[in-house]
Amino acid sequence: MKNSFRFLLLFFCFLFLFCSSKLKFKNFDASEPTSWRKFRSDLKNSSFVPQKTSLPQKLMWREKPRGALASSPLATNGFLILGGLDNKLYFLDAKTGEKKKNLKTKSHISSSPFLEDSILYFSSEQDDGNLYALNLLNGEILWQKDFKDPSNSPLAIDEKIYLGTYDGRFFCLDGASGKVLWFFKAGDIIKSIPAYDDGFLFFGSGDRNFYSLDKESGKEIWRYKAGSAIYSSPAIKEGMVFFGCLDGTFYALDKTNGDSLWKFDTQGKIFSSPAVDDLKVYFGSNDGYLYAVNSTSGKLEWRFDAESAINSSPIVVGDKLFFGSLDGNFFVLNKANGELLWSYRTEGMILSEPVFYDGRIYITTFDGWVYCFGE
Repeated sequence: MKNSFRFLLLFFCFLFLFCSSKLKFKNFDASEPTSWRKFRSDLKNSSFVPQKTSLPQKLMWREKPRGALASSPLATNGFLILGGLDNKLYFLDAKTGEKKKNLKTKSHISSSPFLEDSILYFSSEQDDGNLYALNLLNGEILWQKDFKDPSNSPLAIDEKIYLGTYDGRFFCLDGASGKVLWFFKAGDIIKSIPAYDDGFLFFGSGDRNFYSLDKESGKEIWRYKAGSAIYSSPAIKEGMVFFGCLDGTFYALDKTNGDSLWKFDTQGKIFSSPAVDDLKVYFGSNDGYLYAVNSTSGKLEWRFDAESAINSSPIVVGDKLFFGSLDGNFFVLNKANGELLWSYRTEGMILSEPVFYDGRIYITTFDGWVYCFGE
């Protein structure tokens, strides 16, 4: 009996070490400036990169890790990192698409990971329900915390982690240990990934409320009642916070007190999260249009007819706008006037946002493919 126990102990120790070594990145550069480290790029969720980029000329590669893909990838140190609905976290070579490493969980991963220094935070849903902290330098899982059913991507700020759940709880955890520091209870699911600015967190809920919380205490600062559930992740710019709603309305609020500044109505539900630059805010709607609206006045600047519902969240790189639609089309527009510059037809629905890394654009489709566009 003792020998059998020793054998099992050695076996599992070996298995752990083997799995850890597979995920070790010896030369990982935590400060790589070109990294795309979170959903919507930065803490304000702007999805705006001022760097100029050339127009994509062709498909560089496509790769199918396995299973459906709903999350947007991260990009760093020559790798794409993304979760799959086949219960795996994948690491792909950004230049070739070759599968390099993977980590298996007990359930699917439909939200994007978050990279803070060399620690990767990611969650899996339903049967697993854990939030993980993975050290990319040594491949070890620092901690994991069971939340039953996480509903959005984790956010890391000042060594604290923030996460929403399907039952409407919003948690703050210690980044080093995973210990819960506080939680806030909304009335329904939190799919909206928070934006952060000046000590405050902003997010929407399925209970129709848009919330502002104090980052340190979790105290509610204000709430705004919208017309329906809010799944869109907000973006922040110059004292304003922007988000879309399932009532088809796009809202601009005063960041300080939650007062309504303007509203813009579309003819479809808005799942798409906005991107903002110096002048405009960009978002898609299920009515099939990509809208560019003046961020100060709420006046329509232009709209582009994608001829299909748009759940994908746009990104702005230099003078170009990138996004996908549910019929599988990937679009590149001139952000000044909405002119179509280039497009590519994929084979699956595009739910995710594009990612810009090292001069290339990456996007995933629900049928399980990762596409890389460049020149």
